[in-house]
Amino acid sequence: MMPCRRHNACTTLLLGLLVLPALAAGDGLAIDRVYEPAVTALERELEMRTLLPSGARDSLTLGYGQSVAERVAIEGYVTLSGEDGRGLDVAAWEAELRWQLSETGEYALDWGLLLESEYERDERTWENSVSVIASHQAPRWTGTVNLALAYEAGPETRNEFDTSARGQWRYRWHPLLEPGLEVHVGETTRAIGPMLAGRLKLSPRQRLNWEVAALAGVSDDTPDATLRTLLEWEF
Repeated sequence: MMPCRRHNACTTLLLGLLVLPALAAGDGLAIDRVYEPAVTALERELEMRTLLPSGARDSLTLGYGQSVAERVAIEGYVTLSGEDGRGLDVAAWEAELRWQLSETGEYALDWGLLLESEYERDERTWENSVSVIASHQAPRWTGTVNLALAYEAGPETRNEFDTSARGQWRYRWHPLLEPGLEVHVGETTRAIGPMLAGRLKLSPRQRLNWEVAALAGVSDDTPDATLRTLLEWEF
């Protein structure tokens, strides 16, 4: 039964990759972290992300999160943004809740749900979204897809539903170095490129996770190059 389950999981993730462009219809640069469904009990974390798109505004996101139940974690973020060496200003605040729906390995795909609420300061816009997370752990690789539906509302924007999608495939070569591939899709975003990830165990309860992705835009409205980074300290 196991080969069949793995085959079905691989097929599902491949279909997810193929339908990403069809599902995506969101505004703005739809490049962000690809979330995993697993939640660790009693976990706390500090997180720092950067997004450096060519010809567009750079952003720095700082966050703190912790698990509040066996399968539920919450996190809060502040995003700073700037360009042309003018420094960084507060651009957005965000709160999120991640819910692990299935036990790791219980099914061919591990499932999770992500609820997010973000306020963009300059545009005075609220965006509330729900994302389905699906991940498959094969003996040597991990494939993860995030599919999001968001509702955006504000005095200076159209009230509308948007969709976006992200996918990540990593080869688990070594805990310190896992090479892979990422795809990010939105209405005006088409980006794909290589990524590297790793984790360093500092103590029985402390771990440092990192990711770097170099993404190339493959549509006219996507920056030609975007560097995405993540540094996360679990304690």
